[in-house]
Amino acid sequence: HSGELLLSSHGDSEILLWDIEKGRLIDTFTFDCEHVTNIDIYSDHNDISSVHMVASCADSTIIFIDQDGKVFSKNYPPYSTPSERLATSAMSLSFGGQYLYCVGNDSDGVVINPISREFVNYIPSTLEVDPIVSKLSQDNKYLLVGYSDGRLSAWNVEDKVVFYKSRTTQISKSMIN
Repeated sequence: HSGELLLSSHGDSEILLWDIEKGRLIDTFTFDCEHVTNIDIYSDHNDISSVHMVASCADSTIIFIDQDGKVFSKNYPPYSTPSERLATSAMSLSFGGQYLYCVGNDSDGVVINPISREFVNYIPSTLEVDPIVSKLSQDNKYLLVGYSDGRLSAWNVEDKVVFYKSRTTQISKSMIN
């Protein structure tokens, strides 16, 4: 993440790419999505022309926008029926952009390669249902997940285990983003 770009959405089917330093809108992307539930962005520290964006939709679709502005959409996990698809409510790109961690309406989350858009693996069912926000540590070792009732879980990505669960506390998206 270069820190020069910002991605925003109003929850509709549109996301906006901003140049933070100049305070101007660079581009607008509109796609077939009833409601955007989450967005993230990755660009190389040294080359902001290699920007990749990702958005999750309420209908279980993940939208990928590559550095050329091409839009791709896909449902996860692969080979699932519509009722088995993951409606992603929280997602985090790994530092370096190699992996996208998605959690949502199922106790199993998914790991996706955001460049190839291929399914990599499941996040084991040690996480709980309906998170509102997640954040991956900069060393890509820990995934912190916050829930609407105020609980937090910390997941060790390498060992695939939850090693911390909090009792109910106050939490909002802005607290851990």
